Amino acid sequence: MQTFSDKIINWQAEHGRHHLPWQLQPTPYRVWISEVMLQQTQVKTVIPYFNKFMQECPNVKALSTIEDDALMNLWQGLGYYSRARNLKKSAQIIVSEYSGSLPSDMHSLIQLPGIGRSTAAAILSLAYEQPAAILDGNVKRVLARYFAVTEDLKKSATLKQLWKQAESQLPQKNARAYTQGLMDLGAQICMKRNPLCSDCPIETNCLAHQKSLTDVIPKSRSGKKPKSVSLYVVINIYDQQIYFIKRPSKGIWAGLYTPEIYDDCSTMSHQYPHVHPLKPYQHRLTHQLLTIHPFIAHYQPISEAVSQPIDQITLPIPTGIKPALTQAIMHLNN
Repeated sequence: MQTFSDKIINWQAEHGRHHLPWQLQPTPYRVWISEVMLQQTQVKTVIPYFNKFMQECPNVKALSTIEDDALMNLWQGLGYYSRARNLKKSAQIIVSEYSGSLPSDMHSLIQLPGIGRSTAAAILSLAYEQPAAILDGNVKRVLARYFAVTEDLKKSATLKQLWKQAESQLPQKNARAYTQGLMDLGAQICMKRNPLCSDCPIETNCLAHQKSLTDVIPKSRSGKKPKSVSLYVVINIYDQQIYFIKRPSKGIWAGLYTPEIYDDCSTMSHQYPHVHPLKPYQHRLTHQLLTIHPFIAHYQPISEAVSQPIDQITLPIPTGIKPALTQAIMHLNN
């Protein structure tokens, strides 16, 4: 009789994903980078970023020495920029304390910035072939349905229960295939909406399927309404250059470059009394809905500003600011 893990491993061999870039050469470094990129981000989005990242930072040492602006450029568009900063911090620790090789034990891995229990387990199982339980979003959904966990998955008690269940199903062999199979099953079959239960290898023993609970498990939490925030962006153009300010190391768009941003229109008007308004637009962050009001100005730049030619902007710019720059350039060209 096949166990839960047997079914997952066999299904993965026949139906799972086998040609993702980090699978073709599953070194600890490549697995680590891919797992961090995949946090909060879909596979199809990650692939081109991963390939470019590997070209620029093919190993831990290269990552540990990359300039911050170059790193932010590589990450530009992926969001959650603290992930990139933590990668570099971890790389520097790995070089100084582990001779440039990623640790192969859970305790050491979770001490590194940006590596939690599930990411560490993914590195151990996918790169080192060690049995280790993961619990990313897809796996939580698979296990919650299989065991008919009806409680809120955000609660610590529920998570503790899921961790125990994840560990109870671990095989002692084929750790990579099992872990990859669980992730693939969640991504391809046990989807959040309209799961393909008839194609699932563990359908017959899935309690949510048996009890017709797949549409209510996992329990949907009532999400908080995003906070509405207005930002006033002054695109200062002087002598055919656009001027940018490097953002602080903490807060929104930390470490990236933006035009000057104000929280209220009156402060902006005091600093820049003569501006040309462009079309406002909205940009969604995780917990904020930004209404961005862009303006064009032509003033002597402030001393800490960094300039870029209008048609050659290479600084790492937040995705939410790019529509403002596009509008400004189109206005100048008309």
